[in-house]
Formats: sequence, C-alpha cells, structure tokens
Amino acid sequence: MSGYLEHEGKKYCTEPYRTVCIGTTGGVTPCCALSNTNFGLVTEDTANSIQEIYDSKEWKRFFKKNASGNFDNVCKQACNHPGITTFKLSWKIAERENWKLRDKNAVSADIAFGNLCNLSCTMCSSVFSSEWIKIEKKENGKSNYKPWNFSEKQVKEIAEYIKDVTRVVIKGGEPMFNPRLPLFLKELAKYKTQRDFTLISNLSVIQEDSLKQLEKFQLDTTCACINASIESCDNDYYKLIRGGKDSSFDQYIQNFNLIQNNYKKINLRAHYLLNAWNMHQVKDDIEKLLDNGVRKIQMDTIIGPVEQSFLTQNLQKRQKLKKDLENIANKYPSNIFENKDEILTALNNKQVYKDKSSNIYKSKVHYDRRLLQGVNFTKTYEQLFGDYINAHA
Repeated sequence: MSGYLEHEGKKYCTEPYRTVCIGTTGGVTPCCALSNTNFGLVTEDTANSIQEIYDSKEWKRFFKKNASGNFDNVCKQACNHPGITTFKLSWKIAERENWKLRDKNAVSADIAFGNLCNLSCTMCSSVFSSEWIKIEKKENGKSNYKPWNFSEKQVKEIAEYIKDVTRVVIKGGEPMFNPRLPLFLKELAKYKTQRDFTLISNLSVIQEDSLKQLEKFQLDTTCACINASIESCDNDYYKLIRGGKDSSFDQYIQNFNLIQNNYKKINLRAHYLLNAWNMHQVKDDIEKLLDNGVRKIQMDTIIGPVEQSFLTQNLQKRQKLKKDLENIANKYPSNIFENKDEILTALNNKQVYKDKSSNIYKSKVHYDRRLLQGVNFTKTYEQLFGDYINAHA
C-alpha cells in the first residue's frame, strides 16, 4: 500500500472514529470525501434511524477494515495520492486537538441537510439540488435522483446522536429552504450550545427562526458562522449561474445585510467563488461587496464543470486578476480576506483546459436553459460571454 494512506506509521483513518457524516443522498458515510458511499439511508421514505445504521453489520465491517489499515477501494480512490486529502487533513486536526488514539467518541458532524433547494447553480447537479432534479426530468424525461429530507423523528434522533460533538457543518441542498432546519437547531441547542457551528448557504432565502437558533451556538469566542456563497454582483451573471427567475444579487445582499444588522452573534462571511465567467469582473465584485457592508470574504476557485473553470482562461488573464487581487488586498485591512494567499497561489497554476469550441457550446447551453426557465437578461449571450471567449486558452 502507498504511504499516502499512512501517517507516521499509523495505517488507519481518523474520520470513522471522530466524525458523524451524512452525505448528499442521505446516507451515513465515513467522511465528506466519500459522500456517495453509504451504509444506509437516513431519509424520510426509509424511516431508518442513524443509530440503526451505525449498529449495522455493513458499518462495523467497514470500521474494522479501516482500523486494521485494510482500506476499501473508495478510500484509496479518494485519498491514496499526493496533495491535500481528507486523510491527511483529518490526522492534522486530530493531532492539533490531542486526540487519544482510537478514541471512538465523535467530535464533529458533517451533515447534508436534505437536497431541497430553490436554485439550479451551473456548478451543481441533481445529486445536491431538488431544482436540478426538476430540470433533468423536463429535459431527459427522468432523473437518477429524487428530492429527499429527514422526517421530524429523524431530525430529533440525529440531534441526539451528535449531542456531544463540538464541531458541526450543515450544508444542503439549501438548508434555509428546508422547513425542518429550525427544529433541528432547536433540538441540538437543548443538549449544548458550546459548538463550532458552520452553515453553508446560498442566502437566496433565509429563515429567521433558524437564525435565532444559530445565535445560541458559540465555542469559546467563536460564534456560529454562515458561509454565504456568491459568484457575481452583476444580476445577469448571478441569474446565469444561480438560476431561478426571481434570484438576484440584490436579494442576496439584502439578506446578507439583514443578518449582519440584526443577528450580530452570527459570524457572516461572503464565500466568493471565482470562475471563468466572472474573472473579468472580480475586482469590481469585491469592491461592490465591501461597499455594501460585507466585512469578511473567503474565496475559492471553481474547477468544474470544465466550461466554468478558471483553467479555461489564458495565463495572461489569470496574471492580471492576480495583480488586481494583490492591489485590493493592499487597499483594505488584511483580516477582510481570509485566504488571499491560497487564491493567489491557485492563479499561478499553469494548467489549461483548451477545448474552446466545446466549452463555448456548453456555456451557450447554460444560457439557453435559463431563457427557457423564464430568466430575463439585460445582456445578450455575446455580451455576457465575450470576454470569456476572447480569453479562452
């Protein structure tokens, strides 16, 4: 076995010991890197309890194999390679937290809270979004996935099962589009509120009942956090990427400011996703976010789908953006940009995706799909994608 699945002589992963994970299809899974691998579904139509699945023969077999270093193929595919992997990160965190080796008490929970969603983002799919399932059925006559949620009983059981964990991440779907999120937060707060809590949201909708519950969670001086994803401050690009004829940057920033002004115990950040379609306006977007009261920005790069990846754009465009970001970072306080150096390093990547004609065709498919959804653009396809096409590698 390769040394990539070995840490200082230890040939087992910490995740099955330390993390409770429910993946994107509602299945109990070893970690977020294996979201599509599960040992049983905790979904409303199954009525399974999370305890039943962790007591199952299938889970116990997997846990025993991991403990002996006999990794399943899915683990090897996910982590048996150089670079950053969940295996390496989990060991780093475990050591930082002085984990007692092989202690089976979970300290974190990573939960996909259903796949109910009001948007159909271009970098998403029917695995994560009930809105994409509707699109697939309309375009192809069927979908391999279906909308799913937890039952109220399962919500309470999950809250009880993770009652002692100190780190919780909730994602979707869109969690605040799910009517059972307030109940889950209320149940979890009954057990303890001293938790490092993160909610990942598109912020196109908000639930004030959930926000009130979120304010209760705090670990030491760290308040509950909402990572509010955003790709563009231009309404046309926002609608193109997010979908939904009523979605807009204006609604996003309105909800952002409502939370920032009225729920001051929530640590709110804009999670800006840099991609090929918005690269020419990143500088304007960042300044617009700051002008609209955003105080913290975390950035990530979109690698897929290929046509949306920043790697489709030529090196000159990437270097120009890098220089723009450096200038912005020097203009504002350093604590505004939480991972500036990572993004600058990513922009140095020399890899390029060169299939220009295919990527242009796929981008046009996205645009036409939005028109069929009833989205109204103020710009034509040529106006929206002119810079993307001209700078394509």
